[in-house]
Amino acid sequence: MRGYYRHEAILSRLLTQPVRSLDLLVRALMSVALFELEDARTPEYAVVDAAVKAAKATDAARASGLVNAVLRRYLRERKTVDADIARNPALRHASPIWLADRLRSDWPVRWDAIAGGRRCPGADVVAGRRPAHHRRVLLGEAP
Repeated sequence: MRGYYRHEAILSRLLTQPVRSLDLLVRALMSVALFELEDARTPEYAVVDAAVKAAKATDAARASGLVNAVLRRYLRERKTVDADIARNPALRHASPIWLADRLRSDWPVRWDAIAGGRRCPGADVVAGRRPAHHRRVLLGEAP
């Protein structure tokens, strides 16, 4: 789910038809494959092969060629597509635009780090979590 908005943006750049016109199962399958490709722990060829096999094993069998073509195109054009998406903060952080706008409004200096999930001073408190030493102090325990 974390990559939903980012993956939808990637697919919209790689497809000639609107992403929403694709079957939900096909979109979900390609999103999982894109996540695996971004994670880079699994070889690229294995991710593409597994996605195509998964499509063939489901109701999305007709789309197996499309899955193969889109994922291979992403691998060829990855630098360009990723650079294009990086220009849009909401897509870069895989969040809805309204959330990126709200974070930017509420925390103008740190919003990029907060949206990206990177550690920044006070990030735990901002996210509603307190570091362990704060919880102990609040509970009256020695730090």
